[in-house]
Amino acid sequence: MAGAGRTELADTLFGQMRMDHGAIYRDEKRIEVGDPHDAVKQNLGYVRENRIDSGLLMNMSVTENLSISSLDKINRYKFLHRGEERELALDKIVGLDIKLNHLNQQVKYLSGGNQQKVMLGRWLAADSEVYLLDEPTQGIDVGAKAELYVQIHNLARQGKGILLISSDIQELVGLCNRILVMRDGKIIKDCKSSETSEEKIAALIS
Repeated sequence: MAGAGRTELADTLFGQMRMDHGAIYRDEKRIEVGDPHDAVKQNLGYVRENRIDSGLLMNMSVTENLSISSLDKINRYKFLHRGEERELALDKIVGLDIKLNHLNQQVKYLSGGNQQKVMLGRWLAADSEVYLLDEPTQGIDVGAKAELYVQIHNLARQGKGILLISSDIQELVGLCNRILVMRDGKIIKDCKSSETSEEKIAALIS
């Protein structure tokens, strides 16, 4: 439910906001996430709802945006290895079918769907273990949505963890095996998608 604290939860998990109390656990082990740098070290990836203001570097190239979370992998003696950066970007461009004119094209000139693919590709390149996806299909066309759904299913099959935040109930029921409903910053319902329905979820948030 919009305004329920969903995005604030994701921001906290990724270290964008500080917790007043509580702890973060992954695979039954406590992890420390004090800031986004810690989150990346803990193999967390975050596709934010507002990709323009707080996700993509709009005036930088597609290649730079795809590689920015993987610089440790492609640096050599504190120098950026441009050849490896290009290979990394090409791999994600082909794998995600990102439509662009050239590798140095600025991200701001891509369509909304392709911008969203770049955001996801950034964390795929970093080989994240847990993906925080906040409204990943918002503002993109039906075809781009379908392609992102395929990528989400692929990640799940690889054993990656996915926290999907969405106001699209059909999307939640179709993609998730577990659904948490939040209101006023608190979880008011925790259910398996196989044991609920769009109508039941809609009733909870109305």
